[in-house]
Amino acid sequence: MSLILPPAYMQNLATHTAETDRSVPNVMTLGPLTSTSLRSLGGVAMTLGLGLKVTQSGSPAMSVDIATGTCLVPGTEGTRQGQYTVVNDASITATITASHPTLPRIDLITITIRDAQYSGAFNDAVLTVTAGTPASSPAVPAAPANSLILAQVLVGAAVVTIVNANITDRRLPITASGGIMLCTSGTKPTNGLYEGLFIFMTDTNQLAFFDGTTWVILTAGGIPVAPTTSASNGTVTSGTTETRDAVLGNYVFTAVAGRRYRAILSGGGMLFTVANDRFAVRIRTGGASTPTAASTLWGHDATTISPIAGTYTFDVQPSFIPGAGVQTLSVFYVRISGTGTVTPTGSREFYVEDIGGV
Repeated sequence: MSLILPPAYMQNLATHTAETDRSVPNVMTLGPLTSTSLRSLGGVAMTLGLGLKVTQSGSPAMSVDIATGTCLVPGTEGTRQGQYTVVNDASITATITASHPTLPRIDLITITIRDAQYSGAFNDAVLTVTAGTPASSPAVPAAPANSLILAQVLVGAAVVTIVNANITDRRLPITASGGIMLCTSGTKPTNGLYEGLFIFMTDTNQLAFFDGTTWVILTAGGIPVAPTTSASNGTVTSGTTETRDAVLGNYVFTAVAGRRYRAILSGGGMLFTVANDRFAVRIRTGGASTPTAASTLWGHDATTISPIAGTYTFDVQPSFIPGAGVQTLSVFYVRISGTGTVTPTGSREFYVEDIGGV
């Protein structure tokens, strides 16, 4: 291949092609279709109109509604086809074909370009519903050529209406070149990677960047995932065997090698039944599994002595340097001495902060 001439926007030439004009969004948006593609992924302008969101029809039926919005649809039939700008200025209702009597299927909702320069006889944009194949475990059908996926619809066996619970949002927000790309932890980009590329994973609420080799999660000074909380009393602890606060549950996060973390347990308290008993609060990790009393100890508070029976607050904040990977933390209580029991009470919150490099 060689330079494509003429370049866009030459003042004294009248030989520019539509293909050249459509290549302009490619350099302004992130994400190639393939590892060596000259075409970007396209996407939806989420802040314009109602972002082409797909929802159930006002009176649920075998149809869905597509809201107003603007998008870039990637051409996939030509190596330099570029991206098409499509505007929808009114809600559109798309019909879902009748369900199978005994098997579910998955349908795909797309905006599809038809360009006779590459195939067929039409020159337009259409809203397309691609019906999947009914099966006990249905697969998502392939999108038509020159399409941008908006949603997928689970069409259950023998259903006569489609509701929002059946619709999975598949819109890809347009990401400006140099911007932060939205994805999930399972759909991180694999093409067009470069050192310094940022992503935000919507399922884990984590920001990460590509360091030239791998993805590095940024959590410094923040909470990697939502805290684990409980307003209910926890498991009663007695004796010298550690008891896990199963009501509060696990806090799971992905640790980055070489980072120091602080585990924070705050709020709530411990309800003592006997004066002068001694109890301890401990935080343990089970790696990728729920920890037990034999799991690695990551921190504990000073032994608590109850001068009288009653409730006493606690605030545990140990720091630690784990290895890279998934870490599962839980809170444990144990009686050091005495004869009574202790119950974790009140609204408790448990989470982890990244406090910097070692």
